[in-house]
Amino acid sequence: MKKKLIKLFITVGLVLELGSCTDVTDTPEYYGVYKEADIENIQPSSWLREILQRQRDGLGLNRKESGYPYNTCLWNGIIPKGGNPIAKGWWPYEQSGYMTDGLYRCGIFLRDSVLMQLGCDNARYVLSHPRENGMLGPETLGESQWAFSVFARTLLAYYDYTGDDRVPVLLKKHFSALNDTLTNRQTCIIESMCKIYSYTGNKEILQKARHIWDLFSMNGGTKDNEVFIHEDMVSSKPIDVHGVTAAEVSKQPLILYLYTGKQEYLDAALGFYSSVERENELPDGIPASYESLFPKHAEALHETCDISDFIWSYGYMLMATGDVKWADKMESAVYNAALGAINKDFKALQYFSSPNQLLATEKSSMAPYGEEGLSRQAYRPGFDVECCSGNVHRMFPNYISRMWMNGDEHEIVAALYGPSEYRTEINGTNVCITEDTSYPSPGK
Repeated sequence: MKKKLIKLFITVGLVLELGSCTDVTDTPEYYGVYKEADIENIQPSSWLREILQRQRDGLGLNRKESGYPYNTCLWNGIIPKGGNPIAKGWWPYEQSGYMTDGLYRCGIFLRDSVLMQLGCDNARYVLSHPRENGMLGPETLGESQWAFSVFARTLLAYYDYTGDDRVPVLLKKHFSALNDTLTNRQTCIIESMCKIYSYTGNKEILQKARHIWDLFSMNGGTKDNEVFIHEDMVSSKPIDVHGVTAAEVSKQPLILYLYTGKQEYLDAALGFYSSVERENELPDGIPASYESLFPKHAEALHETCDISDFIWSYGYMLMATGDVKWADKMESAVYNAALGAINKDFKALQYFSSPNQLLATEKSSMAPYGEEGLSRQAYRPGFDVECCSGNVHRMFPNYISRMWMNGDEHEIVAALYGPSEYRTEINGTNVCITEDTSYPSPGK
């Protein structure tokens, strides 16, 4: 456990230059303690790099082994119907959105041309096929924003790495066509709205993002609001909601705080996560969740999707507050929950895992989902519900993306333990910082 984050002050000076991005109307304010670093500047090394190589060589390059929809075009076309007979139309796009984002970021960290091409092909197809009203994604999704919000993370990583100016232009058109009355997971589009605002300074985007959240949560809530009414979040009321929904939706006011500085947004996130920690969090940092959040107990399980999603949300908490407890939670989740949910060659995963699991068989799951649900604690490449086989690919890229951050203008932050290098250029001087550690193994 860290007592404090390592902060490095570079004395050669720093010049900030805003890249040539379309539609810049103002320099956006940022109210967080830390900012994300460019992921292309982060290079995992040693065993952490080997984990990504196993991910690539295991289920990454053999994604069809996980079954539908991973044996289809993903977002690089129209996904044919198939898979689970009870699946909703957006399921395969959510699931393949997880995988595309995770494998693209894995490819960037490894400089692997095959995985990077996979991400680029999917991003370019979506950008090249906007709808008549300007929205992105297949017509079959309608106005639903959840599945597209998942895939939008791929578009943001693609823009960060390639600088393709179509991304902010077309996403702005997408945002303009949005319905204001989004609910629950639909509100997760706020994440990409705020990211595009950070690139362009276009205040209309930020205002619409705030309007969506305020209608949903702050102005009395809506009839479709499960647990995200503002007063309930602030008061740390116990939560009964799907685990993925908890992780994904609760970070939206947190992200809005980063770009508005409005304390009420931060208070909502702090109260919500205080409840999760108090009522649901297991020793490995991930809450009991099968599928909804459950009170913590000795045999409690968590879903692999929630490992990926809570790691990402905890990263936003770290950026907003600078509190080392969120780095500790991320490390605990990766070095315990994430490593436990996969086998050594990354050719199989668990849908449900547990800090205290004694068995992992086709009949050992305690989650009450009938005969098929009993197998969800076994290590397999795919399951009756397919989401975790995609989201497992985001676990380690999510962590590595936040290992290094930027603080004040002369400050680089080694936020998370793990063998890695961080390279950047400061006022014309190339800087390389190496973190050499065997953590969490004993020793240095």
